[in-house]
Amino acid sequence: LIENTLSCYNGIEIQHEWGKGCDNCPACRLRKNGYETFLKLRQKRMLPTANFM
Repeated sequence: LIENTLSCYNGIEIQHEWGKGCDNCPACRLRKNGYETFLKLRQKRMLPTANFM
C-alpha cells in the first residue's frame, strides 16, 4: 500500500519509510507523523508489561 500511494501536494515521488512524497508539504508531514505514531504505539504494545502483583 505504501508503495502505491501518493498524497504529496507537490507530486514528489521520493520513497521514504512512511511512503512517497516531498517530506515538506502539509500532506507529507501529516502522513509521516501518522506513520511515526503508529510505529511508537506498535513498539509500545510489543514490550512486555510489568506484573505488579
